[in-house]
Amino acid sequence: MKPTRVLLVDDEARFVETLARILLARGFAVDTAPSGEAALSRLEQGGGMDVAVVDLRMPGMDGIATLQAIKGIDSRIQVIMLTGHGSLETGVEAIREGAFDYLMKPCDPSDLIEKINEAVTVEAIRAHPVLWSRTRAAEVLFHPFRRLEPHQPLADALAMFAGDWGGGAAPEALFVVDAQGRLRGMVTRRDLVGEAGRANPGQPVTWETLGRHPEWLPNRRLEEILHPEIITTDSGAPLVDVARCMFHNHCRSMPVVDGERFMGVVRLKDVLAYLDTADLSLDS
Repeated sequence: MKPTRVLLVDDEARFVETLARILLARGFAVDTAPSGEAALSRLEQGGGMDVAVVDLRMPGMDGIATLQAIKGIDSRIQVIMLTGHGSLETGVEAIREGAFDYLMKPCDPSDLIEKINEAVTVEAIRAHPVLWSRTRAAEVLFHPFRRLEPHQPLADALAMFAGDWGGGAAPEALFVVDAQGRLRGMVTRRDLVGEAGRANPGQPVTWETLGRHPEWLPNRRLEEILHPEIITTDSGAPLVDVARCMFHNHCRSMPVVDGERFMGVVRLKDVLAYLDTADLSLDS
């Protein structure tokens, strides 16, 4: 099997060198470009790629323009955007323009590797239209997703975030469901970091350091810190409506419900994978 071909497009030389070394060690074939213009030159010269990892903020041609041009050269290339300067809105804009997904810089190399592998898998499925028949929210549930109950301690959420997510990257939020299967709220990585920071004043608590020191979490239950207000979608909702709702509310993932019963989660990139985005009017 041929290695996945990855093009890194970023003007930060040290970052690119480090990331290229990590990807090469994991078996990827890697090329680099210091600018959008250089990336397009490589592709136009026949340098076929499977995935391009593109920085949003670069001198000259920015990441969005580079994304659009890459898709113009070869629409099969999946593009992952890196942004250290924007916000959720810039990531959503990138997906709207055809990006597979985005990550905030500095990103964990393991998260990027997972997204690269996911991007290659999606493109492989696209090559087999016979598999492409899903039209409703309940048909694209993220199956590795697991739920928590309100009485569980914060440590259980930390352990779940750090667990195996079936080859995919861990979500940014976990959903709390009661014994009757009703959605009660959600908890995020940021919530856990904040709780650990307040319980350990003076400690430089980040997500990475919290993973090494789970004992920093206070002995509290999830129901004490969860966010109760959550945007949801119905299990029978058409994917086009789900996509519009997610774009409008700047959501990368959304719970799916059937009446009051929590069914699971859909992710924006999975929803878009089953839609013809060229014909999708997300403003309507």
